[in-house]
Amino acid sequence: MYIQKLESTDTGFEFRARPTLSFYIEERTFSDVTHCLYNASGEVLNSTVIGDLSSPVDHEPASISANEIPKYIVVDHPGFNEYETMTPGVLVHQQRGFTSTNSYDTIGFDYPRPDRPGMCL
Repeated sequence: MYIQKLESTDTGFEFRARPTLSFYIEERTFSDVTHCLYNASGEVLNSTVIGDLSSPVDHEPASISANEIPKYIVVDHPGFNEYETMTPGVLVHQQRGFTSTNSYDTIGFDYPRPDRPGMCL
C-alpha cells in the first residue's frame, strides 16, 4: 500500500493510498477488496469497496474518511487467506502516528477477518 495522503483534522480523518499486491502469486484478481477503518475496540468506523485488485498490478488510488482517527486502517479480502505469503495491508495508529505491518498477530488485532468480499466485520 502506497500512502498518498494521511491527514487528521479537528473535523475528522482522511486517508488516500494506492493498494498493491507486492508479493508473488500467480495472476489473480480479487473482487471487492475493501478498505476498513476500525477503532481500538474493533468497531468499524467506515469502509469502502476499493474494487478489483489484480496481481501483480497496482490499483488506482482509493480514499476513505472518518469522523475520528482510526486505530487500524486495513486493506483486506478473504481470498488473501489462501496464500501463506499474502497478508492484508495494515496501518496501526500509535502515539507518534501510523506504523505499517503485514500481520494481524503482531499488532494484537484479534477481531474476526471478513469471510465475504466487500465486507469488514
